Amino acid sequence: MGLSIKYVYYWTNFLTPFYLWELHSSPMIVEFNTEVVLGIIYVGAFVSLFAYVLWNKAIHNIGASKAGMIYYTILFLVEHLLIYF
Repeated sequence: MGLSIKYVYYWTNFLTPFYLWELHSSPMIVEFNTEVVLGIIYVGAFVSLFAYVLWNKAIHNIGASKAGMIYYTILFLVEHLLIYF
């Protein structure tokens, strides 16, 4: 969990200047109303939690060593899937 927190900290600090520049240079198209905020919370919290639970269940079912091999091949598999989309 510690490495994930470091990534969040790093990318937040890296992307914040670009976000502020974009916010300043162009008008905001999306109005942050209740529907938009609830949609962001749904995608950010519930779907991520569901994916986390499924990943842990997969680790429990197939074992840590096989799950680790799958984890490192995801990038390779996604790269080949992008050819078709």
